[in-house]
Amino acid sequence: MRLFVGTDISPEIKEKIISIQKQLSDLDIKLVEPENLHFCLRFLGKVDDDKVEEIKTALNNISFQRFNLEVNGVGAFPNEDYVKVLWIGVSDDILIKKLAELVNNALTEIGIDKEERPFRAHITLGRTKSSKGKDKIQSFINKNKDKSFGVTSVNNIVLISSNLTPNGPIYEEIHKVELHG
Repeated sequence: MRLFVGTDISPEIKEKIISIQKQLSDLDIKLVEPENLHFCLRFLGKVDDDKVEEIKTALNNISFQRFNLEVNGVGAFPNEDYVKVLWIGVSDDILIKKLAELVNNALTEIGIDKEERPFRAHITLGRTKSSKGKDKIQSFINKNKDKSFGVTSVNNIVLISSNLTPNGPIYEEIHKVELHG
């Protein structure tokens, strides 16, 4: 099973993201479906089915306060000159970085390899299919580099399975842990 750990975003933020995605509709970009918009805290990849209960228990043991996060700014991975992924970031990532670190540590304790790449809080807007429209994509990034999407409450940790299909991934929530208030 292909898994990741994420956190939900508010419906208001999703609406603003859907609105900005419409500006990309004429470009060669596979946009993320509205129901799949989230912050990824830790991508796990392929995990044996018998490990899922252990992962749920590890996530249940994470203790963290709910917090608010200002969602703003558009960027790209790996960089703006070579865009593979368009994303929306956050203005202050200290708390979400700490939450991602707790998730990473909890999973490492049950034998899942530690994520070594630096954490970058983001919501994926879409993935480029080709280099067509590169100038338009860079213009879009520059125009929205400082755009504010508002504030979302981070109040849960969600274990999600990702089934890859020719039409894009299908996400299924497997387990949700509410953060305390």
